[in-house]
Amino acid sequence: MRIAFFSDIHANLPALEATLEAIDALKPDSVYCLGDLVGYNYWAEEVCQIIRNRAIPTIMGNHDEYQSQVIEEGDKSNKGLTRDLLSTSSVDFLSSLPKTIDLTFEVHQKPFRIKMVHGSVYRINEYIRKDYPVDELIGMLPETDLLFCAHTHLPYYREIEKEGIKKYVINTGSVGRPKDGDPRACFCMLEINKNGIVPAFHRVEFDLDKAVSGISLGGFEPSLIQKMREGR
Repeated sequence: MRIAFFSDIHANLPALEATLEAIDALKPDSVYCLGDLVGYNYWAEEVCQIIRNRAIPTIMGNHDEYQSQVIEEGDKSNKGLTRDLLSTSSVDFLSSLPKTIDLTFEVHQKPFRIKMVHGSVYRINEYIRKDYPVDELIGMLPETDLLFCAHTHLPYYREIEKEGIKKYVINTGSVGRPKDGDPRACFCMLEINKNGIVPAFHRVEFDLDKAVSGISLGGFEPSLIQKMREGR
């Protein structure tokens, strides 16, 4: 079983198209998105349409959740600019996304449970960084073996163990706005076999010039252009 996980597209259409092409070439058994389809770039509507047309199971990110809120007409914040780019149908789609998805597989003849969240189990906008306290992670995952999270835009794989209890945490990184110093899109391919799990991160080149042009097209903060180019 091989599953692709990605997140934090942030309306970056060139990055999403390149990422999906790379995922398709690997022929995974299934594909999941951990949210933040929109925000910070011009192609919010196009990104929503692609995710919907491909029927990719997707959870809600904090930027997706913003679109379920009341936004004043003429609001020039990231939320307001994004709302102006979305159809009513896409706003409804973003507002209807679940906040978690749970999967169960068999590993070593035992159930192996995966939970997908955007931020953390507790909050959609909480940052689960690589140094998140072990005790808190163990307490957060009483019935989960592997937590897939996003939101930080920083990819990592972590094994934790306490008193014989072992857990795993994977952050998918970001498709549209990486912040680890590498501007290429990032996704994770997870292989589940009889011996356990094998995660692999993939980096994908995309048309960076086109991607940064969308920041200006949408009227978003110009400082995002340099950040995207530098992957920060």
